[in-house]
Amino acid sequence: MDNKKVGGLVLLPILFGFFVMGFADIISTAMVRIKGECGLSDVVAGALPMMIFVWFLLISIPTGILCGKIGRKNTVLIALFTTVIAMLLPFAASAERFWIYFVSFALIGIGNTMIQAALPALMSNVVAPDQLTSRISLGQFVKALCAAATPVIAYVAAKLMGNWKYMFLIYGALSGVAGLWLLFSKIPREEATGPKTSFGSCFALLGNPYILAMTVGIIFSVGADVGFAVAIPEYLKNVYK
Repeated sequence: MDNKKVGGLVLLPILFGFFVMGFADIISTAMVRIKGECGLSDVVAGALPMMIFVWFLLISIPTGILCGKIGRKNTVLIALFTTVIAMLLPFAASAERFWIYFVSFALIGIGNTMIQAALPALMSNVVAPDQLTSRISLGQFVKALCAAATPVIAYVAAKLMGNWKYMFLIYGALSGVAGLWLLFSKIPREEATGPKTSFGSCFALLGNPYILAMTVGIIFSVGADVGFAVAIPEYLKNVYK
């Protein structure tokens, strides 16, 4: 079997990891239901998205450092199995224990942040440098497919399976499959080259005006995306009663 075919096969579990990356979009579908089930106020319910996305600020850099210590593949595996645990917790939640949702969404945010930080880097282990950008774009397309499928999965869980919470079970099972597939995939370990990553070296990059502008732009872009994802379902619910 030639190297190109091997590389193509190894790329598949990584692309499936991009699909799991899209699971963070579950917040827009779940929040309205959680708010009604637990009787949450708008303020408390509004904290749920923060439980997912605050981790992009807090652990992105530590994830990069962790990749340098234990490897990109191992970091992604930790993220995937963290997502499995996060998706199982909502089955223990009730109106009296809404905090379990907060713990679950925090774990989803931690796992998703680690995946987003480590998975594109892991792709560079199996893709030639001149093809890396196009393959990451393909991965983002796969992630977008997950976002598009989320309302459908929620409908299937609620109407055909009898409980909307089964969407967490479906996502947990898919995360487990992604983790096992990646675990048994023969991805070559990256070579340790150049200086080690540190907090100081990462923050020093913000001294570059271009990188600083791109970072601020991403912060506003993510904020707008999360805001629309959370507000639109509630708006549609109120308008089309």
